Amino acid sequence: NTLERFSRLWMRNSCKNLHYIGELDGVSKYESSTELPFVVLAAGPSLQNILPYLNEIKKRSILVCVDTALHACLRYGVEPDFIILVDPQYACFMHLEFLSSPSSILITESAVYPSVFRFNCKQKILCSSMFPLGQYFEKILGSKGKLEAGGSVTTTAWDFARFCGTKNIFLA
Repeated sequence: NTLERFSRLWMRNSCKNLHYIGELDGVSKYESSTELPFVVLAAGPSLQNILPYLNEIKKRSILVCVDTALHACLRYGVEPDFIILVDPQYACFMHLEFLSSPSSILITESAVYPSVFRFNCKQKILCSSMFPLGQYFEKILGSKGKLEAGGSVTTTAWDFARFCGTKNIFLA
């Protein structure tokens, strides 16, 4: 049902973003790269409790922030190491609109709303597309590295931490 409902949006976004599949690096470059602990930050009630401590936490771990929590992190003066945005809907792009995080790496996929690629950050990295057109072109141009998804971008953020090889993942 999801594929049928959103297929036109994914197709339109994927066509506009097609050139990024060939231009951008993939998350595969981070596979099994660290044993540092990861802290995944997502919008939710426990986020408020951890925000005052983010500067100290960042000194001891890698911060991975989902799109919905970025505004809160920046409000506390903390730029996460990684930002994850993989949902192709315009509403998800709006979580980044008017924000900037020049020391963060944005992990996204080729079917996201095209304006996502204008976000001011250190680097943009692709994960393998979850959608047919992106998958087709990755077969030709090479895989970017598969991150799992399920119901929430937080699942993808958690899987990225696991993909990087960490043994300790904390969620807020």
